Amino acid sequence: MPARYEPLTRFLEESHPNELQVSFSYIESLIGRPLPSSAYRHPAWWANTATHSHAGSWMRVGWRTSNVSLNKRTILFRRKVTDQPEPAVAVGVSGVADSGAPFIEDDAIVIQRSALRGGAVRMLEDYREAEGGSLADAAAKLLNGLALERRRQLLDWFKANSPKVPGDSTDLIREDRDAR
Repeated sequence: MPARYEPLTRFLEESHPNELQVSFSYIESLIGRPLPSSAYRHPAWWANTATHSHAGSWMRVGWRTSNVSLNKRTILFRRKVTDQPEPAVAVGVSGVADSGAPFIEDDAIVIQRSALRGGAVRMLEDYREAEGGSLADAAAKLLNGLALERRRQLLDWFKANSPKVPGDSTDLIREDRDAR
């Protein structure tokens, strides 16, 4: 881990709340230098991934980032509770993704956070921040959008690959009906 982020590590270690909303400028004051320009342009810079050496400054002391706002220039740090399972992203059931939710309905689709790659979680968090609602709402909207695009592609494929029939489709329907 780069030594430049060690002050951030110490700050998080000494913090008592389980969630901290921190401005980019405050982090810069802690580390004594500006953050890289990519931290201001790309939410992925704040991802909780081992491939980002700076992410080790918060991950190795039990914190995770969430809800990056490039417009407000803030990041939410959440303390990871190790004695509880990762929260789930539930699609189609409001409240299930909330920590401490008392039930999960039989027809719920539950996706454990640990099953999602960092980029997928970041996509859901970004969508939630932009559109509002919960992670479950974001997952449902994104999946519904993908399904709609897939349907459009399938209809385009049929249109391009179906035989061209002379005349009106109404005539074909009538012929089929009359042949029965």
